[in-house]
Parts: sequence; C-alpha cells; structure tokens
Amino acid sequence: MRPQNRIVFSDAQANLATFGSRPGRFVLVSGPRRCGKSDAALAGFMQFAARGFSGVDFALVTKTQAQMDGVMVPKVRAWAGRNGLEVQARDKRLTLPDIHGGANTFWQVIGADGVEAAAKRIQGFGIGGAYVDEFTRVPPTLVEMILTSMLEYASSKFVATCNPEGPEHWAKLDYFDKVDDGTLNGETHKLEMADNPILSAESIAEMAAGLTGPFYRRMILGEWAASSGLVHPVVKYAPLPKDALVHRYEVALDFGRSSVTHAVLVAYHRNSWTVVDEWVHDGRTSGQMAVAEQTERIFAWATAAGSRSVAAWAVPPDAHGLAEGIAGLAGGSVVKAVDNVIWGIQALNSRLESRLTVDPRCEHLRRELAAYRWDERAGARGDDRPDKTSAGGAHGSDALRYWAATAHAAVTGRRP
Repeated sequence: MRPQNRIVFSDAQANLATFGSRPGRFVLVSGPRRCGKSDAALAGFMQFAARGFSGVDFALVTKTQAQMDGVMVPKVRAWAGRNGLEVQARDKRLTLPDIHGGANTFWQVIGADGVEAAAKRIQGFGIGGAYVDEFTRVPPTLVEMILTSMLEYASSKFVATCNPEGPEHWAKLDYFDKVDDGTLNGETHKLEMADNPILSAESIAEMAAGLTGPFYRRMILGEWAASSGLVHPVVKYAPLPKDALVHRYEVALDFGRSSVTHAVLVAYHRNSWTVVDEWVHDGRTSGQMAVAEQTERIFAWATAAGSRSVAAWAVPPDAHGLAEGIAGLAGGSVVKAVDNVIWGIQALNSRLESRLTVDPRCEHLRRELAAYRWDERAGARGDDRPDKTSAGGAHGSDALRYWAATAHAAVTGRRP
C-alpha cells in the first residue's frame, strides 16, 4: 500500500492509530466531537485488517443508515484513496485489498434496524474485528452479539469510539472501566479537542462558548460527566433601566390549549436583552381558552394594545393555529421556534451568563428558573433530560429557550 496525501496526526491521534501492533482485544476511545478520534481510530482499524488478515470478514457498525452512508463509508473510501486502494461496494458491504494479495469484506451493521436484523449481517461466520461508531448509541445486546462473532479469531479487535456520556452509562461501566481495571484485555484512549491539530485555540474557544458544567466537561475536555443541578445555574435579575432606549421587542411562547400557555416579552437595548414581562394562562386552573381568544389576548398584551411594535414572534412548531392567528394580526414576523431541548438550553445559558437579564416582576418565570433541575438519574446514565416537574412544567423556561435558540440560529446561521 503506497500512501497518498496522508493525514497529519497529533501524538495522541498517532498513538491511537497504531494500536494494531499492540496486544489486546479492545480499543475503546472517548472524546468530544471534532477531537479527531474517528479518523485516527478508523485508520488504525483499516490498517489492522489489511496487515493482519486476508479473505476475512469484518463489521462496520453505526446506529443509523444515514451515519453509515454519510460518515462511515466516506471515511473508509478516503482512507483507501490515501493508500492507493480500490474499494468495491455491493449489497451493503465493502471489499478492500489486503497486503497479502487477497481482500477483506467489511459488512455494514445498522443498530437502528433492530438487534436481530442487525446481527444477521454477520451471523453464520466469524469476524476478524468490528469498528463501532458512536458506541454509546448502539444497543448493548448488539455489542454482545458482535463480540461473540469475534471469538473465532484470537487476534480480533473490537474498536469503538464515542462521545462521553454520564458516569453510569453502560458503555463506561461494562467496557471502559473494565479495560482500565484489567478485567478486559485492551486499551482506552481519551482525546480532547486540543488533540486535533487542525483546530486552533480560537476555534476551540468559539466552540466552548456557552457550554457550562457537564457539557463543557464532555464536549471540550472529553470527560464522562453527569448533568446535575440547576438547568440554568446563572440568572441575573434586573428591571429594564429607566433610561433604556429599546431598539426592538420580541416575543416567544410555549403553548398549551388545555394546560399552560406562557409568553415572554424580550426587549433589546444597549447591546443587551431583558425579559420585561410575561403572560400566563393555566387552562387547568382557570379553564380552557379558545386558540383565537388566546391569540388576541397575547397580541394585545405584547403590543400594549397596539402602542408597541413587536419585531418577531417565536411560536412552537406544533402551534399552527396560534401562529396563523398572530401572523394575521401582526402582518408577518412569525417564525417557527427552534425546538431542540439541549441545544436550546445551551443557547439560553450562554445569553443568561452574558447579556440577558430577567425583570424580577416576571414571577412565574422567576420561580421556574430557580427550581428547574436536571433529572440526575437520567443524567448519570448519559440521558440528558431536564426534569420539567421540578419547575411545574417549565412552560416559561421553554418559552425563553425557544427565544434564545431561535435568535441564536438567526444570528449565527447554525442550527442543532
């Protein structure tokens, strides 16, 4: 194999990419996105297969077919191209030459197909190894079946990469920890963003902006950390300054026809934002209110009965009737809110820590922000999930999250 346009690896990546020369069945890699773990681990896996086997089957494992088609297969083709090798693709399997004059077959195994259907791709024969992308997202029973298929070859290797999750996640407890304590034979690698030589310190700082607590530890430092404590640990309360010149008003809301509708009014002034008012209707205690009536009341409240101009309205994606009603009254300026909980929380926390304050007279919102906590049991397993019951449903927090996420997407051009 004659290399062409070889990737330059950092020391940590190079050490990972050369695992094939070392003993041990397991090569487990954790690290945040953009740390370069996948390129190094996959390069090592392909070299290991090409040098150590001929005419042998292997498994390439992803959670979804989209991951396989959009990430895994292009990376394999890129590796082959750099080494002057021709890839043959047929029936969801790739065939690549080895250095012994033969060829190895790499079967595509998709976790989302279900454990039984996915395992059928490699049942009936032994495999020389497996490369698993996003290890923490693959069903653990599928992992067990793959390891069973590897028993035929004493030198087989199970290579897996993942973003770190909570400290009680099965992948950490059953595999990473057991390799570290010697129960399983192999090696673990922990990469950070700084281990990727193509990322500058400025790029890393930009990606780290807005990340706090466990998300910073996971996504920048590559640590296994549980989401715990307050969802919004930093909130500054202050009324709109009396001499403030407001440049624009924006409204975001969480809608519930039979439960709670909570709207927040946000004012932009002096390069800062302030939540200046809120509108709340609880259908569970005050009776249900028709969508048309809610629309009219919210519009009248936000515009101060027509004396105030609202530049934009962020409405939940499923509140079609409310969006149409506001659009009719406002003459446009209604946008579908960006609805991604974790991404939105990060966008909101970034603003709360810098340029966003909340007027203390927003009592409902204030109570929610002070009480809203992560579901610590789910977080320990790696399932980042805020406990909405801790904040009475968190309708105001969700409204403010819609605003922050939608504004962030509009300003940066980035979406979850």
